[in-house]
Amino acid sequence: MTKLKKFKETVPSWMKLSFIDVLEMIDPSNTNKFLPMLTKIVDSSFKQRVDTWGKYEITEFITRIENTIPHLKGKFSISDSTLIYTFWSLLERIPNNEIDVFVNFMEMYEKNQIHNVDTNQLKTIDEIEGIVNLINIKNIGKEFEKQTYVDLETEKWLVIRPLTYESSVKYGSNTKWCTSAKHNPNQYFRYTDDGVLVYCINKETGYKLAFHMWRENKKFYDISFWNSIDDRIDSLSAEIDFDVYNLIKKMHSSSETKTNKELGGEYWIKSYNLHMKEDDLSPTPENYAIGHNRATLDNRTTLASFVERDVDGGEEPNIGGG
Repeated sequence: MTKLKKFKETVPSWMKLSFIDVLEMIDPSNTNKFLPMLTKIVDSSFKQRVDTWGKYEITEFITRIENTIPHLKGKFSISDSTLIYTFWSLLERIPNNEIDVFVNFMEMYEKNQIHNVDTNQLKTIDEIEGIVNLINIKNIGKEFEKQTYVDLETEKWLVIRPLTYESSVKYGSNTKWCTSAKHNPNQYFRYTDDGVLVYCINKETGYKLAFHMWRENKKFYDISFWNSIDDRIDSLSAEIDFDVYNLIKKMHSSSETKTNKELGGEYWIKSYNLHMKEDDLSPTPENYAIGHNRATLDNRTTLASFVERDVDGGEEPNIGGG
């Protein structure tokens, strides 16, 4: 028995479940006499549905796969439409941000950027994300120096306002924030056109927190905190130190606090022209929330549905609706 085959026997039972296993379970007979019939019919029906797709749709699935996992580029043929769709369907079971973390971790490991880490001892996505985030911070270097506004940098914390979509993607990597989604720039521009978007990064652990507030007539409202997995959280649940919390409080209370667009100036405009051009970017807090899965609107809630708590205190609404 090969090493891989032996390993496959140790994985959780749900990972072993194949489509043929499902058909076998559907078959009520003790001899699996209906299994050949089920296999033929389901295969034929599936191919008929997939065959109705055009070349564009199949190419789009291949593009999605290759954008998600770059080392699979060129591995799929457009003639294998059923295989392509099945692979993508299975891949979608893994949240986008987790796939990004896995891919980044493996690339860094292969490039010898990760040292003294036993991959067999890593058990949670948080552990891997922390490692990846710490290395990403080191790798960013001066490339985005002019595309970010540093509000605070200490040995432990980096608090920045991304001034371009590119810097937002870089500093928001391995999160589910729509403002740093790789293939959906419009959310970044909506939230920074007339709002303040801040990323707080713990340089020791890799922990990331996003803070946002809208502005109207030099006053700020609709304050929100978001953890890396895109859960809207109470400010008191944010894992930030007093100096970071106090900085955010000052931003909120000062009429002089500038939006990312105002701070970014030509850099924000150039990034906007490159990615958006003719799109309508009027910020609409009634229709958008920072938290989106796979860069789509989060249908759980809208910002306008809350009576928001101030950073000083008040009651935080339950976004789950319970």
